[in-house]
Amino acid sequence: MLQYVTWAIMAYGIGGVTAWALRRRAVAAAHLGALGCVVAAGLGLYGVGGCLFLRQLESSRQLWNVPLASMNLGLDSLSAFFLIPVFLVGGLAAVAALRNLPGDYAANRPHEHWLFLNFTLGGAALAIVARNAVLFLFAWELMTAASFMLVENTQRTPGSRSGGWVYLSAGHLGCAALFALFALLGAGKGMALDFSSLSAAGGTLSAAFLLAVIGFGAKIGLFPFQSYYPESYPPAPAHVGAVLSGVVGNLGIYGLLRILYLLGGDVKPPLWWGYLLLYAGLASGVVGAARALASKDLSRLLAWSSVENYGLMASGIGLGLLGATAGNGVLSYLGFTATILHMLNHSISKSLLFLGAGSVYARTGTRSLDRMGGLMHRLPLTGLLFLISAMGAACVPPLNGFAGEFLLLAAAFQGAGGYNPASIAAATMFLAVVLFALVGGLAVASYCKAFGFVFLGNDRNPGAVSTVRENRRLLLPHLALAAVALVFAGASSSLVRLISPTAEMLVQLWRRSPVGNHDLDLWLTEGGLTLLDSAFVGCWLLAGCIALIYLLRALLLRGKQRAAAPTWDCGYAAPTNRMQYSASSFARPLAETFQPLVTMTDQEEAPRGLFPTGASFLTRVPGVESAWGFSHLFRVIARIAGCIRVMQAGRVQVYLLYMAVALVVLLLWKL
Repeated sequence: MLQYVTWAIMAYGIGGVTAWALRRRAVAAAHLGALGCVVAAGLGLYGVGGCLFLRQLESSRQLWNVPLASMNLGLDSLSAFFLIPVFLVGGLAAVAALRNLPGDYAANRPHEHWLFLNFTLGGAALAIVARNAVLFLFAWELMTAASFMLVENTQRTPGSRSGGWVYLSAGHLGCAALFALFALLGAGKGMALDFSSLSAAGGTLSAAFLLAVIGFGAKIGLFPFQSYYPESYPPAPAHVGAVLSGVVGNLGIYGLLRILYLLGGDVKPPLWWGYLLLYAGLASGVVGAARALASKDLSRLLAWSSVENYGLMASGIGLGLLGATAGNGVLSYLGFTATILHMLNHSISKSLLFLGAGSVYARTGTRSLDRMGGLMHRLPLTGLLFLISAMGAACVPPLNGFAGEFLLLAAAFQGAGGYNPASIAAATMFLAVVLFALVGGLAVASYCKAFGFVFLGNDRNPGAVSTVRENRRLLLPHLALAAVALVFAGASSSLVRLISPTAEMLVQLWRRSPVGNHDLDLWLTEGGLTLLDSAFVGCWLLAGCIALIYLLRALLLRGKQRAAAPTWDCGYAAPTNRMQYSASSFARPLAETFQPLVTMTDQEEAPRGLFPTGASFLTRVPGVESAWGFSHLFRVIARIAGCIRVMQAGRVQVYLLYMAVALVVLLLWKL
């Protein structure tokens, strides 16, 4: 099955290069670029399915004429789970990118766009199957650079281009930490840096783990690296946002889990490893959820929600490590299983949300929630799909996201029961339960705001909304993702059982003998999965009852005259569509509770005189980089970079001199 994944990566490369070669034929370049993504998706999903259901674990190694490198590829169950969003979301996002709606397709040069989209997906797939450090870093840099160009290719206004550069800077910061990580793990090996030859012990082990948290945590906006994450999303097209959030971000979680394979051994992981990831993940979850609640830009809201969800995944890894340290197999199993399951569900739901946001932007020309409203009448199917994906992303039963958060709560309760109630560890677990519930509540409020102020109420700016009817053929990628989300929701217990072997392998990394298998089997057969099934069945029954009531109402009103009238207007003679709650006013009471996580500034113009003619009240939510003082750090870095820029003379002779000096220094050092 590895060969199918390899062919898929080759299809990405061929599709991107072909689109670039046809730069004089925009339509042909777009269709061939999309074809490369679709063919790769079909080949890759077939290979992934064979790996997961047939339990076929394969590897392949060929020489590569690069120092310390080899073409060492491998496909195991962990790689297979993370390849699912790459191929599924990537293929459907490519199909969605072909639709021709005003304001939706923002790539100014299609041949460049399809080159970078194919290379982003191909780099992500190659990084997941890479089993050599140099090959992994090559794929990681390819994915980072291509995704930056994918975002930058769509940003033509000076104010919006800074987001892409911030994204690139953060990506290279993480990559520098990964270079140091693999240099540390491969020090003194004197051979190809294959993963099987990398090792660490003692203090080097903890240093390697810390570098992995920095390198991979920067990719997912893990606290305190979350300030850059939402900057690249607002100007990007919808399908690019779906790829960034549903594919590229997952590589940070994959990297953390893969490094655990390299660092695992007979010695238990230090206790602070689990606490570091647990606390950082919880902080990311709370900050991301609070910032999403306060955001007025729809794309920025979805980006902050991704920070929240990646924080939950990091917390799951932290719980898994704490279970490994304490010898609690059930806690460790639940933590790792929740991480993988939540990754799958988040990729599907968030990708569908970004595609839905693209449809809304194409219709309204704005991403501001305060300027939308009433779109359910004109985009009924888009609204329904947005509601399904929002409920899934908010982890509301009976949609797919609920299962992952349920396992996180189960893991925290399991950990609390396994420690002395008076210990710090038990208090930490109870704190995790509270914060998981808090993050879930804030997520529900955020998506209530997003759905309510986009699709419900009246049009706040009727003249700016297109009157073109909804083209349902263009929503086929949305329908496919919604169908996958519903299947994942109905088959949550089956997904948990499918993930079980992978989670058990992660549990056994730190012990050569089975740990807690009896308790784990008991939890799976008599405890957790039964409760999970009951929760889903109960919610589906409730949804069925609501549907029956709706049908009964329709039958009773059939053939009868129905009239619509405005609601009570408080006696005001001339109400307008703008006289209704805004997204800012809806979120403000709750957002104020989380100061200073959410810093809000008000601009007010009070009414004056006996007969005032105008007044205004505007709430602004500055970015984290401004609210938390990161702007000062950015200015210092820019000043240092400006001093170093003197070395960039723009003359080839000077650059050749730099190379000669570097060679002389290296030769002297070697001698």
